[in-house]
Amino acid sequence: MANADTIIFISGRTIRSAEHRQTVQPEEETISTRAYLMSMFSADGRFDKALAALSRSYVELDLLPGEPKDMPKLYTEEFLSK
Repeated sequence: MANADTIIFISGRTIRSAEHRQTVQPEEETISTRAYLMSMFSADGRFDKALAALSRSYVELDLLPGEPKDMPKLYTEEFLSK
């Protein structure tokens, strides 16, 4: 899985990746580093962290009164490795 290889590569080089990003798009170091440390990408193709963040965002943006509980109905893990 090429995408998993990329995610593993980047997550193993968090600080170096953030430093390189600074040269391309300057911003506060803490923002750039935190973005990498809090990455929602997973090497196994599952969406757990990303969906949790998305659920919270619906409430924070006042789009829903509470976090949706039926998020797993929106996707399938049928094709992922067991």
